[in-house]
Amino acid sequence: MTLANFLLGYLREGAAVEELEVHGGERWDGADILPVALRRLRALDFSRNGLTSFGTVNFERMPNLQHLNLSYNNLASVPGGVSLLRGLRVLDLSHNPLAAPRLMPALRPLLQLRVLNLSGTPLPGLDPLVPREEPLEPPTAAGRALYPQLEVLDVSTCNISDVASAGARCLLRKARRLHTLRLANNPLAAVPSDFVEQLPSLQVLDLSGCRLTQPPGLRLWPGARLHLLDLSRNALSSPAGVLSAQGGGAALLDVSGNPLRGEWGAHAFAALGPRAAVNLSRTELTALTATMLRALRPLRLVDLGANPLDCAKCATRHLQQWLRNGTGPSVLWLGEQRPPQCSQPPLWRGRAVVAAPGPAASQCAPPPPSWSGAAVGGAVVVGALLAAAAIALLSLRFRLELTYVVHVLRAKRSVQGAAGAAGGAQSDFDAFVCYSKHDRPWVLGELLPRLEGSNPRYRLCLHERDFPLGSLIVQNIVECMARSRHTIMILTPAFVGSQWCQWELEMATHRLLEGAGRDFLVLVELQPLDAKALPRLLRLLVETRTFLQWPSGCAPGGCCGRGAEGAEEAAWRRLRAALGPPIRRSSRHGPSTPVLPKPALPPNLAPAIDDKATVAFVKDKDPPLIGGDFPSKNCIALDV
Repeated sequence: MTLANFLLGYLREGAAVEELEVHGGERWDGADILPVALRRLRALDFSRNGLTSFGTVNFERMPNLQHLNLSYNNLASVPGGVSLLRGLRVLDLSHNPLAAPRLMPALRPLLQLRVLNLSGTPLPGLDPLVPREEPLEPPTAAGRALYPQLEVLDVSTCNISDVASAGARCLLRKARRLHTLRLANNPLAAVPSDFVEQLPSLQVLDLSGCRLTQPPGLRLWPGARLHLLDLSRNALSSPAGVLSAQGGGAALLDVSGNPLRGEWGAHAFAALGPRAAVNLSRTELTALTATMLRALRPLRLVDLGANPLDCAKCATRHLQQWLRNGTGPSVLWLGEQRPPQCSQPPLWRGRAVVAAPGPAASQCAPPPPSWSGAAVGGAVVVGALLAAAAIALLSLRFRLELTYVVHVLRAKRSVQGAAGAAGGAQSDFDAFVCYSKHDRPWVLGELLPRLEGSNPRYRLCLHERDFPLGSLIVQNIVECMARSRHTIMILTPAFVGSQWCQWELEMATHRLLEGAGRDFLVLVELQPLDAKALPRLLRLLVETRTFLQWPSGCAPGGCCGRGAEGAEEAAWRRLRAALGPPIRRSSRHGPSTPVLPKPALPPNLAPAIDDKATVAFVKDKDPPLIGGDFPSKNCIALDV
C-alpha cells in the first residue's frame, strides 16, 4: 500500500496491512507518525521523506516489522526504537547524516538482521559497528557473533579510510554468513591482504572507486572462490597480484577504469582459478604483447572495450594472430560480442584490429638466432615431441571422456557462430523449460496448458517435443537454449539430484556471461528445497536472485483449497509478468501458438536421459524482482 503522509490518519486499528510505502515532504518530524497499531505490518518504506526523527512509539505499534527503509532522510542518529524490532531482517539507513558513535546501541539487539545498508553516510570506519566493550584480540579468537545472520553489508560512499583497525577485524571475524561486502567509493589507499580471510561465505567484494595503487594480494578463506571481485576505477598499474596464490580465486575480476600501462606476466591471472572472466575495458591499453596474451589464454571471457589500441605497433601482429586462431577466451567490446577496434593511427581508427593492415614485416623482424638460441630451440622441439607423445597416450586412455568434451565445445561454438551471423535475430521460443523427469506430469499437465493454451499464448521449448531427432543431446540443448528468449528452471529435489541439471547449469552460466540478458533466467521453486543440499552454484543463485516460490498447497501432490487457488493464480500472473509479452513471429517461424496438441505426451516418448537444467552468474548488483519487489535487493521468496 502506498500513501501520502497526510493520509496516515485514515488508517484504522488492526488494519490488515503487510506492506506500507509513505511519501512525505522535504522536512518532517516523525516523532509520532503511525496513529494506530499495525501488528501485521511486515515491510515499511519511509524513504525520501525528510525525516529528522522517528519516535519509539512508532516501533511499538509495528512489533512484527521485518523490512525497514529509512534511506534519504535527515536522521542524525539511528532511531532508538529500532532495537525493539527483534525480528528485523533488512535495515536501510543509507544517505542519512548519521553520527557514528550513535550507531551501535540501536543495532546490537538486531540478532536476525540479514541486510544492513549504511551507504552514503559519514561513517569513518567499521569500528562504530562494534561495541566498545567487545574484546578485539586475539584476531583469531572465537566468540559470539555480533550480527550472526548478517549476509549483506553495504558501506559504499562513506568516509572510510582504514579497514585494518582492530574493530574492523573483529566485525569481519565474526560475520561468518556475510556473502556480500560493498566498500565502493571510499578513500582507501590500501587494503591488508588478510582483510577478508576470516569470511568463509564471501562471494562478492566491491572495492571499486577507491584509491588503491597497489594490488592488495587478498587471501581468502581456504577453498573459497569469489564470484565477483570488483576493483574497477582505482589507480592500479597491473592486474597481477590482486589475489594471493594460496588457494581460492574469483570467477569474475573487474579491473576496468584502471591505468594498466605496464606489461604483466604470463601468470598474471593464475590466482583467479580455472575459466575466469576479466574486465579490462577502459584500462588505457595500447598494445598486448605475446606475454600478456599468454596470461589471457586460460580465461573464459575477457572484455577489451574502449582501449586506445595502436594498430601500428609490432605487438599488434601478436593480437591479430591470437584473434584469428580463436583458441583463447571469448573477447567482448564493452560487453558486446564485437571484435577489438583500432584507435591509432587515425587512418585506421574504428577499424577491427583483425582486419587492420598492421606494421610492415620488415619493421618487426626478429634478430638472427645465435648458436645458443638454436640449441635451446632444439631442446624445446624435443621436449615438445615428448609432450605430444604423452598427450597422445593420455588421449587414447581417456578417449571417451574427450569425445564428450569435443561434442560440448562444438555445440557451443556452432551456437555462438549462428548468433553472431544472425546479429540479434528474433527468438523462436518464448522460453526453454528445464525440468526433471519426475516433474514431467506437472510441466505437461499444468505449465504447458497454462502458458500455451490461454491468452497470452506463449511458445515453450520442451526437450521431448521440440528437440530435432537424430542430433546429439548436448547439441540440441545448447541450440534450443540459444533460440529461446527465456529459460524457466523448475526447481525440485529431483532437479537438484540430476547430473544433466548440473551440466545445463554450466551451459546457462556461459550464456548469461555472454550477454543473454539479466531477465534471461526465471526460477520457479515448485517444491521446497533444502539450502544445505544445493550445489554451490545453485545455492548462490537462489541466495542472490529473486525466485518464484510456488504455493505449497498446489505443488505436485497437493490439493488446492480456496486460499491456495488464489495464491496459485497470483503465481501464474507473476510468471507471465516475468516472461513479458509473447514474441512476434514472422511466417518463417510459424504461428505463435504451438502446432502440436496440448495434451501430455505419452510416457514412452520421454527421453532416456535424466533431465535438464540451466543457470548462471553475472555481475548484477540490482537483479530484477520476480517473486516480490520490496524492499531488499537480495533473494526474497514469493509470499502470496
